[in-house]
Amino acid sequence: MYLGCSSESYSQALGAGRLTLDGFIRICGEELGLRAVELEDGHIGEPTPARLAELARRPSATVSRSSTSP
Repeated sequence: MYLGCSSESYSQALGAGRLTLDGFIRICGEELGLRAVELEDGHIGEPTPARLAELARRPSATVSRSSTSP
């Protein structure tokens, strides 16, 4: 089991453009020492296979996706 953080925890900063998704992943992995992140669909952008593969290659943390849509 890995400790992780959801992008929802940084939703205001991500939504306002004060933090990028890459910055969120870096903070979680490098500054907080977390091994995993959960990305909400609203923070990913278009969840195409290419975009999801790009995010999963980040070295700072293991990435998982969470869908909030019905």
